[in-house]
Amino acid sequence: KQIPAIAGIFILGRVTVESLLSKGIEVPK
Repeated sequence: KQIPAIAGIFILGRVTVESLLSKGIEVPK
Protein backbone atom coordinates (compact mmCIF):
# COMPACT_ATOMS: atom_id res chain seq x y z
CA LYS A 1 0.00 0.00 0.00
CA GLN A 2 1.20 3.51 -0.74
CA ILE A 3 0.51 6.27 1.75
CA PRO A 4 -0.34 9.70 0.30
CA ALA A 5 2.26 12.36 1.14
CA ILE A 6 -0.23 14.41 3.17
CA ALA A 7 -1.19 11.39 5.29
CA GLY A 8 2.48 10.60 5.85
CA ILE A 9 3.19 14.14 7.02
CA PHE A 10 0.14 14.04 9.31
CA ILE A 11 1.21 10.73 10.85
CA LEU A 12 4.78 11.95 11.26
CA GLY A 13 3.52 15.12 12.94
CA ARG A 14 1.38 13.09 15.34
CA VAL A 15 4.28 10.85 16.28
CA THR A 16 6.45 13.91 16.90
CA VAL A 17 3.79 15.52 19.12
CA GLU A 18 3.27 12.32 21.10
CA SER A 19 7.01 11.86 21.61
CA LEU A 20 7.26 15.45 22.87
CA LEU A 21 4.31 14.92 25.22
CA SER A 22 5.90 11.73 26.56
CA LYS A 23 8.94 13.83 27.48
CA GLY A 24 6.69 16.23 29.40
CA ILE A 25 7.07 19.13 26.97
CA GLU A 26 4.03 21.34 26.53
CA VAL A 27 2.88 21.44 22.92
CA PRO A 28 0.66 24.35 21.84
CA LYS A 29 -2.38 23.15 19.92
